[in-house]
Amino acid sequence: MRILITAAARYGSSSEIAERLGAALRVQLSGTRATVDVRRLDEVHGLDGYDAVILGSAVYMGRWARSARTFVAANADTLDTVPTWLFSCGSGDDIPTPASRCADGERIRDMIGARDHRVFTGRLDAPRAYRRERLLAAMSHGRRAEDGTVARVDTWAVSIAWQLSRLETSGDAAVAR
Repeated sequence: MRILITAAARYGSSSEIAERLGAALRVQLSGTRATVDVRRLDEVHGLDGYDAVILGSAVYMGRWARSARTFVAANADTLDTVPTWLFSCGSGDDIPTPASRCADGERIRDMIGARDHRVFTGRLDAPRAYRRERLLAAMSHGRRAEDGTVARVDTWAVSIAWQLSRLETSGDAAVAR
């Protein structure tokens, strides 16, 4: 089984979460034939050869990054046929809670039949941020990644690994839906 983890990022939090998720999945799936590829979204030019996908996006002003939305639109047919998980990542007030209020992630989950959509708090690299983003960060008191993000990513990796191992054991990707 070949698993792709990719994310659209602006300042790096989404990429960091993708990397962490990849490392945790490799540990969870060690001893199996599964391989985990973590790639930047702009390096992914198709989904051929992948048996599962985990797709994430940075969230700005309540929306997924344009590149992530474009990727989903271009690959919706494939994403609808392979087990897919989604995550959203933003800083401060960009990430509403509960997850159901992250409209793009929920809409995309419903559109492609993704198995899950998780929301993680990232960080804002203020020196590189646009003026409007710095203002929003200041209004949210400059919140940074929540302390529990790493633990939440690791816990999610355990859940995904369990689901993937069930799929591999059954030998039927249709079980994914």
